[in-house]
Amino acid sequence: RAFFSVWQEYQSFGLVSGLAHSADIVRSITVALLSFILPNHFVRFFLHIFLMYAGGLGILRLICSMNKKINPMFAFLGSLFYLVNFGTVQILALPYDPFTWFFASLPWLMYIYIKLLSQSSSISKKDLGAFFIINFLASPSFYVQTQFLVYGISLGLLSIGILWSKSINDLPQIVKRSISLMSVIILVNLFWLLPQFYFLKNGPDTVKLAKSNILSTDDTYYQNMEKGTIDNFLTFKGLYYDLHSPDQQYVFAPWKDHFKSYMGQIAQWTTVAIIVLGFIFSKRKLKIVLLPLTIIVALALLTNTFFIAQINTLLHTIPLFHQIFRSPFTKFIILHSLLASCFFTYGIAFINELISKRYKPSVYIASSIIGILLIAYTLPSFQGNYFAKEMKVAVPQEYLDLFDYFKEKPKDIRIALLPDSTIWGWFNYDWGYTGSGFLWYGIEQPIVSRTFDVWSHFSESYHWELKYAIERNDEKLFQRVLDKYRIDYLILDNSVLPIASSPKNLQKDRLQE
Repeated sequence: RAFFSVWQEYQSFGLVSGLAHSADIVRSITVALLSFILPNHFVRFFLHIFLMYAGGLGILRLICSMNKKINPMFAFLGSLFYLVNFGTVQILALPYDPFTWFFASLPWLMYIYIKLLSQSSSISKKDLGAFFIINFLASPSFYVQTQFLVYGISLGLLSIGILWSKSINDLPQIVKRSISLMSVIILVNLFWLLPQFYFLKNGPDTVKLAKSNILSTDDTYYQNMEKGTIDNFLTFKGLYYDLHSPDQQYVFAPWKDHFKSYMGQIAQWTTVAIIVLGFIFSKRKLKIVLLPLTIIVALALLTNTFFIAQINTLLHTIPLFHQIFRSPFTKFIILHSLLASCFFTYGIAFINELISKRYKPSVYIASSIIGILLIAYTLPSFQGNYFAKEMKVAVPQEYLDLFDYFKEKPKDIRIALLPDSTIWGWFNYDWGYTGSGFLWYGIEQPIVSRTFDVWSHFSESYHWELKYAIERNDEKLFQRVLDKYRIDYLILDNSVLPIASSPKNLQKDRLQE
């Protein structure tokens, strides 16, 4: 599915890929290799933990390379902040692989780009090879293509910051080298970019006109806008903060309780103060390099703040921009966390320098105090809440039996799910799973589902026709719809729960009859 990614045969009636499936090749191979040495239930957990470690190591390398005089202990604390700040927690608590991969990759991508762009000597084959490999290994991040846009914007603004910090004589070399490096990045990613260019030529209108997108795009944007205030920006709170689980409880309830407590509030706003101090009092050259990135993050996330809100409103009158950046929080929060971690490190260094003018504090004592602060700030993480409890579910044996059943069936049959009445392409199950569906990862044959409506109008048409037949209680019309769309098997799943309606809306009794 990753190698032959332009046409996704298994999705409903076959469709042109709207997601960058080929970008998933590196992750798929990694999972395949891990499955030889780890139990299946542990593979995904291990991979996410490893990616967290890789991201922490990357930001450590980035901070130390940007300020070679920084105390390694302070840089280490900055890397810990990258792991535990609440922006990171919101993204990783609901671990979606492209986001976790982007969290791990972005520090390394920036590190190698800054290193090659800033060095005065010519780029060696070894450095160019490292640049190529890091960008190739980062490609699973771009399964969600908008993250590639964020990456490109980030490098462009980094180039401006580096240019700004250099003398005018360095201008030609930096511009030339920046263009060369950007060209290499595009070349590395062509294997998934080319299929996306094909989709952009033929499929954007389908995405824009899908019923679920028509109803949800504005709603998602306004949820982001609600959190676009200065206090939410400083404390990394986004639309996920108010997310509900299927039982209507807050997903981040432990964090809400923590940030209402005295300890949580003190720790939270102390970290904010350190970040602000780091931004104000960091070395002038560092501030100049990072300032363009800081500005774009502020523009993206402060959507409910005077002047910036007006700019965003103007930009979101462009339909394509509105669709792509309807949820700026999920696109820019990792970059926001990265920048905050850098400034957090510089803030610690500034405070230490300020105190050392009168006292000679031990670096280890100062670091221990900051370490305790970070533990107090992220206490729910150490109480089992770093990953949301809703993510910790086991697939019932019945589904594994179902997978085995279809292994014996012809590969060209087509399967439809029932009930599948909601337009949202989202599923809740009474055994704990909630998400966009999972059966097609265990069944090779094509499965018709509303999850794929956004990529093909044929998928959506089928569901309206079937819904009409079911609500008329017309068995002959029901059969004609199945014949028209060549449905060979129906899977009736009684564990499915309604998303945004009464249980009666699923019409399980009528379907069973």
